[in-house]
Amino acid sequence: MAQGSVGRGWSLVWRHSRILGWVFAINLLLGLASTTVPRVEFQKLLDHSLISDRLVNGFDAGVLIEAIMKPDINIRALTQGSVPFAYLFFFFMLFITGGILAAYREDRRLTTGEFFEASGGYFWRMVRIFLFSLVPLGVIGIVFAIVLGISSQIDNEQTAFYVRLSGIILCVILVLLVRLWFDVAQVRAVAQNEHGMFHNVMRALVISLKALGSLLWIYLCISIVGWIVLALGLWLWSKVPGNHFGISWLVLELVMLSQLFTRLWQRAASVSWYGLYAEEHPAAAVEFTTPQPIEIPEPPAMPPIMPPPPESS
Repeated sequence: MAQGSVGRGWSLVWRHSRILGWVFAINLLLGLASTTVPRVEFQKLLDHSLISDRLVNGFDAGVLIEAIMKPDINIRALTQGSVPFAYLFFFFMLFITGGILAAYREDRRLTTGEFFEASGGYFWRMVRIFLFSLVPLGVIGIVFAIVLGISSQIDNEQTAFYVRLSGIILCVILVLLVRLWFDVAQVRAVAQNEHGMFHNVMRALVISLKALGSLLWIYLCISIVGWIVLALGLWLWSKVPGNHFGISWLVLELVMLSQLFTRLWQRAASVSWYGLYAEEHPAAAVEFTTPQPIEIPEPPAMPPIMPPPPESS
């Protein structure tokens, strides 16, 4: 089931490539808008500094960090000018999640009206599922902070490094588990038209734990492909001279496109997997739906009580 879902998920994303194209276009527009303030800030420094040559004719991460830390760069302006666009893209993706899952589940080309109707219809359910996901993610954040605190108290640098590395790997796996859990919850909300999101999330947890092996295999396979492409893309980007802006920009956009494809691939694979799971476990797939009222039949009418016969004189 797991291997087939990975392949079918790839096919779904490919057949519905219009969704990928729209997501990439919105990401590109917001990304271009977010570079306005950083471009102005960096021009104040790099137009009159010798370190600009080390960035124009090659990429040096140390020089970039050094430039950011200079007082000429307004860090607050950089964050205020860029971060809001990241939030906009996040909420855009949260809004269209219902439409994406509906398109993958029905496996047909939805019209623009149908797509956004599904997106709006499931939006508040997706918001509630996201809010529920903050609880386990917060716990993972606390675990990571504890690991960092423990590693900072270790005198041996090598041991501290391995403790931090183990903590990072553990937290990455935990985040992946939370992602697949709440992806199943989103798929189930669309597939069953579920309205009670707490019950839906709890049922998705039960389903995810029962099929943890196959789901983890699906997400790990897709994630590993995404990580490899990301690493290769960033390595290639670091080798492009800074004065070749067109090539550098193209490489970064291809990297971004691959990451968007990877995320949609995971969603499509989860839709495909859930369809097979629901067919094999129809009763389990629809548990925790809204209970229907039970009609209790009225008791039968009691026979009338006859008066006693009169006594004879």
